[in-house]
Amino acid sequence: MKNRLVTKQDRKEARKGWINGRNTEKYKDLEILRKNAPYIALTIWKGTSGNPFVNYSYKSIEQRENVILFYKKRADERALYVEKRKSEKKEPVKHNLKVGNMFYTSWGYDQTNYEYIVIIEISKTGKTVKCQRTFSLHHGSSCQSNLQEPIFCPFGDVFILQVRKGYKEGDINLVGSYPFCHDGTGSRRKGYFSQVEEGRIYHETMAEFGH
Repeated sequence: MKNRLVTKQDRKEARKGWINGRNTEKYKDLEILRKNAPYIALTIWKGTSGNPFVNYSYKSIEQRENVILFYKKRADERALYVEKRKSEKKEPVKHNLKVGNMFYTSWGYDQTNYEYIVIIEISKTGKTVKCQRTFSLHHGSSCQSNLQEPIFCPFGDVFILQVRKGYKEGDINLVGSYPFCHDGTGSRRKGYFSQVEEGRIYHETMAEFGH
């Protein structure tokens, strides 16, 4: 069984053993070790990890350097994302959410399931909201789907979600953990909720066609 590197010191010592006194290049959150003998090889660590996530040999130095450029580009993208997230956290999300606004999330591998929630309270900062699950009206079926329309009819446990900017300009999402079993007796699951579109009918896979 592979030993777990529990502490930061464990990881540091493990990496030191891999490097064994050889020169490395540090770039953003990467540490890069090149070897040219007895074969052309590349080893890369990310963050404070003890074990590398890249450890391969190559036919030519040019091929290896192209791989390094690829991972450096990924490191640049990560650094930009981190900076963007930091700036977003400093600025409150601007929104016009109201009590009664409904949101939905969908999940399932080879089937589609929906959960609907409704806002029952907005924090003074506007960064979080209190929500409950809400019911949907059944509008018949189509092929292998039940047709649903979420309605304002809250039930079950109250839970708190964070307000986030959506991928599209002006979109608002709610993110966090919600009670999968709404009466407090069951497990919770992570949800990424989008705002319900007025008049939209949602197609949920019938139970007999799911797995």
